[in-house]
Amino acid sequence: MAQHKSKAFWERQVAALGKSGLTRAVYCRRAGLSYSAMTAWERRLRSADLPEQAAPLLVPVMVEDAVPCPAPWSRCASAES
Repeated sequence: MAQHKSKAFWERQVAALGKSGLTRAVYCRRAGLSYSAMTAWERRLRSADLPEQAAPLLVPVMVEDAVPCPAPWSRCASAES
């Protein structure tokens, strides 16, 4: 099977696969394409379309008791239930 390296070529193939209604295996067999190359290019093109993910934003949080509990936690939990 011929290996085409052009990004534009694979963009067209991935788009045609989506419109074809065929499985990737059948489409690749009919088009004479490598199944693994199609899979790799689909993944590469999909990740290129996603916006870069920013680092997760950490927000400081202060946790306070809703009801002060002088007893050990196990007793407070059972008293509230």
